[in-house]
Amino acid sequence: MMITNLIPKRMREMAVRKTHDAPDAHLTDVLTNINRAFDDFWRMSDMPLPSRLIDAADAVPAIRLDVDEDDKQVKVTAEIPGVEESDIDVSITSGSLVIRGEKKIERESDAKGAVVRERRYGAFERVVPLPKDIDHAAAKATFKNGVLTVVIPKTTDSREKRKHVPVLSA
Repeated sequence: MMITNLIPKRMREMAVRKTHDAPDAHLTDVLTNINRAFDDFWRMSDMPLPSRLIDAADAVPAIRLDVDEDDKQVKVTAEIPGVEESDIDVSITSGSLVIRGEKKIERESDAKGAVVRERRYGAFERVVPLPKDIDHAAAKATFKNGVLTVVIPKTTDSREKRKHVPVLSA
């Protein structure tokens, strides 16, 4: 059996049509369709899914950040779902905020007389550049419902040195 027989006919025709129009521009579409066909195949079978097809919620998280800065502080909000507070490390070093962690997942299930055990571990890290005028010692971090919030106040000197410059029309 050829691997192309696993791809539904309409998807094969669509992939071929797009490839003839602009081969370089639609290569990603062809690969996406092939991956989708394999995903559909595994969903239809009774066999356990390969590890790459397991829910994205179980994967090592990509840390999504919001960084807000004003005259008084720098506030960094990071979404880190599925991670425990004890698995997160926050540090400030040489003008950068470093958020590190590790996600550990262990799952066991008994399906049709076969025991399936899955263990996945993965580390993540995100580095955020910080302005020079922050007060490292007064930084505070909180973690609640998968959201890490780090607030770093600015020094009083930096607030006093700030000068508003009016913008004039030319």
